[in-house]
Amino acid sequence: MIKQFLDFFKHSSENPDNVEHTLELATAALLFEVARADDQIDNREQSAIRDMLQSQFSLSAEELDALTETGKSNAKEAVDLIQFTRVLKEQYSSEQRTALMTRLWQVAFIDNDLNKYEESTIRQIADLLYVPHSVFIKTKLNVKAQQE
Repeated sequence: MIKQFLDFFKHSSENPDNVEHTLELATAALLFEVARADDQIDNREQSAIRDMLQSQFSLSAEELDALTETGKSNAKEAVDLIQFTRVLKEQYSSEQRTALMTRLWQVAFIDNDLNKYEESTIRQIADLLYVPHSVFIKTKLNVKAQQE
C-alpha cells in the first residue's frame, strides 16, 4: 500500500493535472499525522480536520470522505514526513505554508492539551517545509491565544 502511495506521489508531481490532488492528500496526511502523534485521534480532531480540508479545498461530500479516509490511512502507514512535505514545499507559497502551520497547531490544541509528540511532529514538519522558527512560534502562540 505504501509503495502504491509513493508511486502516486511521484507520478502526481510529474503530471500537472494531478498536482491539486497531491496537495490535498499531502495536507490531509500531515493534519492526521499531528492528530495521531499522541496515539489517539478523537472526534474533535477528526471533525476539525474535515472542516479544514473542506474550507481549503472546495470538495464534494464524497470527495471529502475519500480524502479524509485516505489521509488518515496514509499518515498511519507513512515511514517519514518527507513524502508529504516535499510536494507542499515545492507548490505552496510561504503564506500557504504559514496557513498550514496554523492549521497544524489548531489540530494539536483542539483538545486543550498540547502533547509533546504533537509539538515535535509540527516542528519536524516546519523544518521540512523551511518554515522559519519565528513563524513556528508565532503561529503556535496565536492559536494558543485563540483557544484560551
